[in-house]
Amino acid sequence: MRLFYLNTFLLLLLSCGDIVDAEPIKKNLPGYTYRWNFELLKDSPLEIYLAQDLVDLLPEELDDKDGLNLIEQMADVWNKGHPELDFFALPFIRSENKDYTNLQDFQDDEIGIYPSYGWYKNLSTRSLAITQFFGTKKSLANGKIIVELAHADIIINFRNFKYSIGQNKEKLYDLLTVLLHEMGHMIGLPHPRGERLGKGIMSRTLGKEEVKRRLEPADMFLLMDSYPIEETKYLYDLPDYRDPLNLLVDPPLERFIIELMEDGHKHYHENGKFLSCDENIH
Repeated sequence: MRLFYLNTFLLLLLSCGDIVDAEPIKKNLPGYTYRWNFELLKDSPLEIYLAQDLVDLLPEELDDKDGLNLIEQMADVWNKGHPELDFFALPFIRSENKDYTNLQDFQDDEIGIYPSYGWYKNLSTRSLAITQFFGTKKSLANGKIIVELAHADIIINFRNFKYSIGQNKEKLYDLLTVLLHEMGHMIGLPHPRGERLGKGIMSRTLGKEEVKRRLEPADMFLLMDSYPIEETKYLYDLPDYRDPLNLLVDPPLERFIIELMEDGHKHYHENGKFLSCDENIH
């Protein structure tokens, strides 16, 4: 029997918004590495259900030579960024939209990308998009804490925002740039701590009219930090560890929210408590 400490949790990653909340409880917060199981990705990249509403926005004449539409081409950017792993199975599976009123209803058997036309009362109206995760928190023998992802969805705010694809005469947010960023979160990547390696698609802020279609050195650093080449090549990972006293105790369900603000800060919530807006949160 493997010895490991297991915590199942829901992680909700909110991008580009603000929140009205109580004063944060200042504390040193742990940094987690979020990632999908290496062996799972090797055997079967993530099958993504793409809402037909989003497909209908895309000019067919801009499909690539393999027949991938513009959104699928953004996923392929992440696939080509790692020498050992494909993160996304291409092409995506077409799907009806799932405009649930409850975010937790997205915890189903389909990893998807959907528009929302009503948005959610517990989210900021200034959030461009969210990426919602479900996963398992593990303490490794070396003391490192990872979160092994089991489910995720990207939801785009179409109630409060319009988006551009291609020409942008109205000075709107670029939909493909937003999705390339959110796909990075979908595979577990955080925002960078600083801009020592320059700005990339995973930078904390996104400006109107900003168009990005590729990974920069800062993004590659995050990708290789979460999915190290040697570990993914040989499917090597340290064993999980759990206190034997906890073996008979069901792990508690925890809920985490990381929210990206327009000012570049991130809000961190744990089990309903607003803990910090520290810029050093992973």
